Amino acid sequence: MEFDELTPQEQEIFMEVAKSKIEDEVFMADGKNYFSLVTKGLVKEIPNANFLAASVILTKEGKKLRDKVLKKENN
Repeated sequence: MEFDELTPQEQEIFMEVAKSKIEDEVFMADGKNYFSLVTKGLVKEIPNANFLAASVILTKEGKKLRDKVLKKENN
């Protein structure tokens, strides 16, 4: 998967997760629609007790894409 294959909204949410300094999981506020990133295999949902929000973590594919995108940004 390439970054430009994502919609602008998906790109924004993906970058929010990718640039997070927290390696474990990133809290997604209510209204953030990250489900398409889950279906594309880039992030995985971490269940938590808050029903209005969730946490997500990058999958192996998500980490590969993150590394590609961040490498491009640094060049």
